[in-house]
Amino acid sequence: MVIQPLLMIRLAAIATGVMVLWMMQRDHKKEKSEAFLSLLTTWVLAFIGAKVVTRWDLLLEYPISVLSYPSGTSELYIAMVVTIVVEWRKRYEHSRYSESSLLVFATSFLGFALLQQLLLNQGDLVDMIFAFIFFILVLFIGRVSLSIAIISTVGAMLAVISQSPGLMGYRIDGWFYVMISFIVWSYIVLRRRIGERFT
Repeated sequence: MVIQPLLMIRLAAIATGVMVLWMMQRDHKKEKSEAFLSLLTTWVLAFIGAKVVTRWDLLLEYPISVLSYPSGTSELYIAMVVTIVVEWRKRYEHSRYSESSLLVFATSFLGFALLQQLLLNQGDLVDMIFAFIFFILVLFIGRVSLSIAIISTVGAMLAVISQSPGLMGYRIDGWFYVMISFIVWSYIVLRRRIGERFT
């Protein structure tokens, strides 16, 4: 079994994100790490399940080969939607640590963009700019909803101006950024109208 370089870089980027969390956070480090790992586990299982759904024809003939088959944005979108639904059901349990989990993701995205460029001489400048802006937003704004709303809007704008930014080696379609931006901004406006502080 050959391990793809991109997979190794993804794992190294996520490990870097967790290390940054441990260095920057002063309290509840264990709980914050467990909340992120729970989120990551949900996403990984959903991603594997999505591969079964999108490659069901291979599943019937070569069940084991489905796991090693290259994944695309379709599996990524399905995994994201499933993870959002699961995490929404756990929001009262994990909401305390959502900012920490977002910090890990932002650090991982930036780490991946840098490592991909330095080690493989791959990736686009737009991906690095997007990851850097996301990291800065999470670092200085902190609020999960607002950070996601702004960065998804940036992603949609970059898709129009240049090209749609990628995440961890997956090229995301511009319409996906537009959809996320619309949903999260609508959520923020709704929460503010009913007088609740958004996270």
